[in-house]
Amino acid sequence: MEALIIVLLTTLVYGVQMYVMFLKKRRIVDILPVEAGSTANTNHNFMKKVPIRVENMQMNPSYEYFKVVNDCMKMRKISSGDIIGVQPLNEHYTIKDIKSGDILLIYLDDNRFHGHKIRVMKNVEGDAFNTYYFKDNVEHKSSEPHAFSTIRGVVKEVYHPFNSAI
Repeated sequence: MEALIIVLLTTLVYGVQMYVMFLKKRRIVDILPVEAGSTANTNHNFMKKVPIRVENMQMNPSYEYFKVVNDCMKMRKISSGDIIGVQPLNEHYTIKDIKSGDILLIYLDDNRFHGHKIRVMKNVEGDAFNTYYFKDNVEHKSSEPHAFSTIRGVVKEVYHPFNSAI
């Protein structure tokens, strides 16, 4: 009888641990998509969160996370389907901390595009950043500088759920 109780308790404890591990692997979070391509003529809704299975991905609670759409950052090892962690601008991390080569999270809300996109910071021009992206493995200057007020943060983490950038 004691052996049966031990077996049942062991199975119960082990079963609970396995179930918790299973739930962690199934962890799904809702995150916004971010455009890594042309913002002209897109019909994708960049303001609607999408459910993403993040499994055991360690997510920094001070970062914001986005799912990448398109491939203009492939030269920087960020591809469509990747998840990026962005250090948001705040009182501790400001515009002054951004340097050339950082990948910026930019928020646009105009008649052509509504949502976030990512671009590489090239240099400062007044109260704006000149940025660029890649097309066919060639650097292309963004059509216009991005005002400091449109910058939301800097990409600090890249998660390749399917090794898409390798």
